[in-house]
Amino acid sequence: MSEQPSFGIVASLRGSVESGAPFGILTTYFRDLVEHAMQCGWEAYVFSPRDVLRQRRVIWGWKRKNGTWKRAFVPTPQIGYLRSNTFTPADKKVFLWLRDEVGTQFINQPEVEEIVFDYWRLIQIGLSHPTLIGRIPDSILLRGDLSLTETMKLDSHYLVRPRFALRQGAAEITRFEDTFHVRYEYKNSIIDEDFNSVVQLRDSLHVHFGDAIIQHLPKLFRVENCIIGIRSFWQRDRSGRWKENFSILRVSQPSNHTDQLATVGLLERYLPFLSRSLKSQMEAVRYQIINISRTFVELIDQRGHGASELSVDLLITREKQVILAGVSTLGGMYALKKIQIPELRHKVMSTTLNYATTLYEQTHVTPIGVSEVNSTPTQIHQTALDAS
Repeated sequence: MSEQPSFGIVASLRGSVESGAPFGILTTYFRDLVEHAMQCGWEAYVFSPRDVLRQRRVIWGWKRKNGTWKRAFVPTPQIGYLRSNTFTPADKKVFLWLRDEVGTQFINQPEVEEIVFDYWRLIQIGLSHPTLIGRIPDSILLRGDLSLTETMKLDSHYLVRPRFALRQGAAEITRFEDTFHVRYEYKNSIIDEDFNSVVQLRDSLHVHFGDAIIQHLPKLFRVENCIIGIRSFWQRDRSGRWKENFSILRVSQPSNHTDQLATVGLLERYLPFLSRSLKSQMEAVRYQIINISRTFVELIDQRGHGASELSVDLLITREKQVILAGVSTLGGMYALKKIQIPELRHKVMSTTLNYATTLYEQTHVTPIGVSEVNSTPTQIHQTALDAS
C-alpha cells in the first residue's frame, strides 16, 4: 500500500477550540478545506510553526475528527500551504527546514510570503518591470526628518502606508503653509491630528506605522464620492498556468481618502454599475486589471522562486488608468469569507488541491495498478475534479 500523501495548512492559532475560531476568521475555510482534502484522499491538517518538532520530524497538528478539531501527531507535510498572517524570522527558519531538509513543497514558497509582507520590496520589484513602472505611485521610504522635509515640498497631499503587512491602516497628509493635517484611517475608526513641525509628524507616523512609506497618489476615480478598487485573485490550475479565479469590487466610505476599502461583491455582478460610470472605457479598464495583475503575479513568482496563489489590489484613477495598491497571499481568502458564495469557495479549494496534486506528482512516481483511491495522486486529482 502506498503512503497517503500529506497536506499541511500553516495557520496562526488565535484561540481555543471552544471559541469556535481557533485559527481566527479563516477557521471555517480551513475546516472546509481540510475536510475536502480528506475526501480527495489526502491526510490533511492545520499546524503553526511552533507545532513542528524538528528533532522527531513530526508535527503536533490539528485534524478534523467527529466534526471538531483534535490534536494529533502527524507526519511533516509533502505539500505545505502557507496561510498564516504572520511571518517572523523564526517562522522562516521552520519553513526552510521543511523545504530543504524534509522535502516539503510549498504552494507559495517562503520567499513569496516574505516579499508580500514587505510593501517596499513589492514596490521595488514592480518598478523592475517596464509594464508596471507607470502603474506604481511615486513612493519614498521614510528615513529621518530630511527625507520627510524634502518630500513635503513636492505637493500638498500624500498617502502614507505601513511598510510591513503586520501593521494596519493608512493615512492622508495634507500640508498647509506651516502645519500638517493627518487623517489616519483604520478599518473601524478615523483619527485626525494636526502638527506644527516635521519632527512631530515623523514621530506620529512612526507610532502608528513603524516604518512608513509616503506615496503621491493621483486623483482617484470615485462613484458617488466613494473610491473604487478591485481585488483580483489568481491561482495556478492543474497544468500550472496562472488564471484569475475571481475578482472583487471594493469601495471606500464617502468621507475616506486612502485605500482602506471594504469588500462589496464579485466584480462581474457590478459590471453594469461600473459601466454606467466608466462608459466606453470599461473594456479598457478590465483589460488593464487582467494585464497588470497577471504581470505582477508572474513577476513575484519569478522573484520568490515559486508562487501559486496571490491577490492583487488595484485602484482606478480619474483618467481611468489602473494602478497597483498591493499584493497579498490572504486577501482572496478574506474576500471569500466576506461574500459567502459556497460554489466559489469550492472552486477555489478544488483549484488549490488540484495544483497540490501537480506538485506532489513532480516528485512522487504513481505506481501502476494500485486499486486504493487514497494511495495515488492521479486518483486524488480525479476525485477533486469529480467533486468540482
